[in-house]
Amino acid sequence: MISISDIDRWSVADIEAVFSVCADQADHCSTQSANLKNLDTFSTWDGDAAAAAKRSVGRTRVDFDVHGNQVSAIANAARAAAQKIEAIKEALAKIRADAFLDHFAIDDDGTVRSTLQTVASKEEMEKREGNRIALQLRVNQLLINAEAADDDLAAAIRAADGELNPS
Repeated sequence: MISISDIDRWSVADIEAVFSVCADQADHCSTQSANLKNLDTFSTWDGDAAAAAKRSVGRTRVDFDVHGNQVSAIANAARAAAQKIEAIKEALAKIRADAFLDHFAIDDDGTVRSTLQTVASKEEMEKREGNRIALQLRVNQLLINAEAADDDLAAAIRAADGELNPS
C-alpha cells in the first residue's frame, strides 16, 4: 500500500529521465534502421556474399525496429507515469494546504485527524467532523490514484528490465 511519504519521495524528474533515455534510444534505432535501408554498399555486389549481406542487413534492421518499438513503448509508459505522479503530488499539496487551513493533519497512512484540542459547540464539532470526512475522502481517492500510478510505473520498469512485454 502506498503511503503519503511514498508519494513525497516520488521524483517526477527521475521518471522523466527514464522517458528521455528511452526516447533517445528509440530515435537512435529509427535512425540506424533508416541508414541501413539506404545503404547502397551492397548494391553492386553479386553472388552468395551479396545475398548474405542483404539478409544480414535486413535482420539487423528488424532488430533495430523491434528494439526501437520496445523502448518507445517504455518511454510512453514512463511519460504517462510521470504525468500521473505529477498530478498526484499536486493534489497532495492542495489537500495538505486545505487541511492546514482547517486545522487538520494527514498521517502517513492517510488518516485525517484534527489538530484542534477543543471545539466550542456541538454544531462546530459536527461541522468539523463533516469537513474531516470530506478531506478523508479526498485523501482516500488520492491514495487509490497513487496505487494505480505505482502499478503503471512498476509495469514500465518491468518492461524496461525485459520482465514484461512493453506493450
